Amino acid sequence: MVLIGLIAGSAYLMERPPPYEATTSLLIASPPGAGVGQAINNDQTLVESLAVASDAVRLLGLQENPATLLSHYTALAATDQVLTITVKAPSADVAIREANGIAQAFLNFQAQLLNSQSRLLNASLQQQLNQGQQQISSLTTQLHQLSATAGSSAAEINSVKAARTQAIAALTVLKQTVYSTEASNEAGNDAVIRNSQVLDAATLVKQSHKKTLALYVGGGLIGGLVLGMAIVVVRALLSTRLRRREEVARILGAPVKLSIRKVPRPRLWRGRNWASAKINAQIQPIVRHLSKAVAYSSDRVGSLAVVPVDDVQLPAACLMSLAKSYAKQGMKVVVADLCPGAPAARMLGVRVAPGLHEASADGVPLVVAIPDADDLLPAGPLQRTRRAAARDPLATVCASGDVVLTLAWLDPALGAEHLAGWATSVVTMLTAGRSSAERVYAVGEMVRLAGVPAFSAVLAGADKSDESLGNAPDVTSIRAKEAQGSPASTAREPIADAASFVLRVSQGQRGRPLRGRSSRD
Repeated sequence: MVLIGLIAGSAYLMERPPPYEATTSLLIASPPGAGVGQAINNDQTLVESLAVASDAVRLLGLQENPATLLSHYTALAATDQVLTITVKAPSADVAIREANGIAQAFLNFQAQLLNSQSRLLNASLQQQLNQGQQQISSLTTQLHQLSATAGSSAAEINSVKAARTQAIAALTVLKQTVYSTEASNEAGNDAVIRNSQVLDAATLVKQSHKKTLALYVGGGLIGGLVLGMAIVVVRALLSTRLRRREEVARILGAPVKLSIRKVPRPRLWRGRNWASAKINAQIQPIVRHLSKAVAYSSDRVGSLAVVPVDDVQLPAACLMSLAKSYAKQGMKVVVADLCPGAPAARMLGVRVAPGLHEASADGVPLVVAIPDADDLLPAGPLQRTRRAAARDPLATVCASGDVVLTLAWLDPALGAEHLAGWATSVVTMLTAGRSSAERVYAVGEMVRLAGVPAFSAVLAGADKSDESLGNAPDVTSIRAKEAQGSPASTAREPIADAASFVLRVSQGQRGRPLRGRSSRD
């Protein structure tokens, strides 16, 4: 996942590189009477408005939506009079051109806005003048009417004259105020428009290539790492795979007499690579343990069956290494490959076909026996009668040999009754974290039902933090006591304990199972 994240981050960097950034600064003059900091905040809002973006699109001749251009730039008030515009674009030229265009569009919009406000103010003042002039005209007309009427009193005429004189005086003052306001407003607007200008032309923002590379590639790497760790944690929490020696021994019903931490990578083995010095050095502890597990009968013929629980390549390589060491000592070795696909025979370069085959490992001769594919439970030489053994070449070769080494894969659908015919000692090999509790329990039950006297296990890939011992109760003696009718109430607890553990692990309930007694069924 880390590698995938690294590749994804690099691909994203190549497909969508970071945009170029251009920045420009504007010096904005504050209108007369504006509060400190108020004008620059208003200008910042105006720059980021859709109206300015529309003007910029028309000014630059762009064929895009103003809202799209608006999403590509930002405005920031650096001081009370300095406004900074930053534009992002796919190329340097476009970024600089758009930054200059947006700045000019804002200055034009500001000038139009100020002129529009000035016109509105002038129109309002002119309306007040018109209203004053209309009032004077109305009073003048009223005065003429009173003067032309014979019955008008002097008091009424004098009152209208006084009102007209007062209106003329008020209009004179209003005209002076209007003319002064218009002149002041026009001068202020001209000063704002003249003094608002581009302070710094658009320039590219310097980008660090190392920082960009670290951001994209490092981000992908960290993202892949986090995702991979999450997958591992979730799978570990939900997994029913066994890892600790204590769990394996309790479920298998056999002691884990050997465990190794470092496991070779069998999927990388090709041909005779299993015989290389490096792999031999890694599997020598297992080979020495297998040599000690070989059981000898009364006629001094040794036998051993290696039963892989999950991985087949590692057990096959260990068994072939043991066979090669015995053959170098001058012993006649027979290797029976009962696994589908005959992995042990393939390691010797033997053609996978039923029958007996002569082979050599580093120049020493070996005999490889491959059963017929239709014979699902091939009978071993230890279970054949004398008459059948006399007619069977395999039994004859095994009887004349010194050691019979068997690689057997057990299928719960078929059982393992034939296993006792090939060896009187069985060593199961499994890898930590690969076999489920159900699979390990099934293999242990099949080996015990086969009636093989000696039974142990080898655990590969053990955790460094695993400090459990890996001992297991003698299940065979427990079953013998129960068959004889002895109480063995305490002896039944390990069997119930193992069955309860398998059930709890299969349901995802990790931890030590509760001890309890159950009926013999």
